[in-house]
Amino acid sequence: MIMDDGRKTRTRLSREAIVVVVMAGLVGIPAYARRSPESPAITLQELVEAVGRAEGLIKDLSVKASIRVYTKSGDSLVPTPYRRTSIFKVKGIMKYQEIEGTYPWVRAPGEKPVVTQAHMKATWDGKLSRFLRLDTGKGQGFVRDTIDPFLTTGFLETPEGFGFGTYRRATLSEVLQEVRDKVRIESDEIEGIACYKVTIPPVAGEEVSRRIWLDPSRSFNIIRQERFSEYNGDVLTVFKDYRLQQLGEGIWFPIEARVYSFMGKTVKVYHYLVEDPLKDVIVNSNIPDDTFVIVFEAGTAVVDMTQ
Repeated sequence: MIMDDGRKTRTRLSREAIVVVVMAGLVGIPAYARRSPESPAITLQELVEAVGRAEGLIKDLSVKASIRVYTKSGDSLVPTPYRRTSIFKVKGIMKYQEIEGTYPWVRAPGEKPVVTQAHMKATWDGKLSRFLRLDTGKGQGFVRDTIDPFLTTGFLETPEGFGFGTYRRATLSEVLQEVRDKVRIESDEIEGIACYKVTIPPVAGEEVSRRIWLDPSRSFNIIRQERFSEYNGDVLTVFKDYRLQQLGEGIWFPIEARVYSFMGKTVKVYHYLVEDPLKDVIVNSNIPDDTFVIVFEAGTAVVDMTQ
């Protein structure tokens, strides 16, 4: 999710921030939904179970990553003032993120963006999300009863949300159950890598469909994603250029990716990077539960959005 000065302003990426948490035990999938004529010899249930086994290897996760934003002009990428460094932690359904960066803030239409330095923290405890901006004098806080996209998590997700699915339940197995009659699995190849392409129709009232490519040789991690319009087929967002690193037996994690967001004639490119994977990606460190608690100190201006 891209936040602008702590407000609810979102870029298109905010809805595309994605989670792929996969759990075993998917049942009741009709035979005709399990494979297409081009698909390999794997059923939807088998695919979910395979990714679920890989997901189960990670109990908690801590990542430090950076993101830079560019505007695409022809074949060139022009850097924008926006950049951030994030520390992201997850344990079960609990999530934490701390953000330090610069943000272009447009005060009014037509005005030149004002670049501000921001320091923010956010958590999700399974019921409420809490967001605290620390560079606004006495602090500015928000309490929400929904999951902010950058707080969702899963085995195949990166700190900036370059995973799959942005809604409350946020597990691929639940998504597939909800739209099981229309899921399509095919064999495909990306840059010489044999993979499964999974097409998923709109979920929960959305107006977009999704295609994800899973690499079975690397614990079924995502190596490409696309969001496209259900009405005209136009591609809205492309997640690609994934670079995966093995962090343990059966554990692979994306340490670099790019997101291309198409907004009319404008193309924004979000470059996510873990600069030192061996130091900045830590799995199964038994993160203390109090890491996922934000307390608004006296003087913090808090907006309760659950009321």
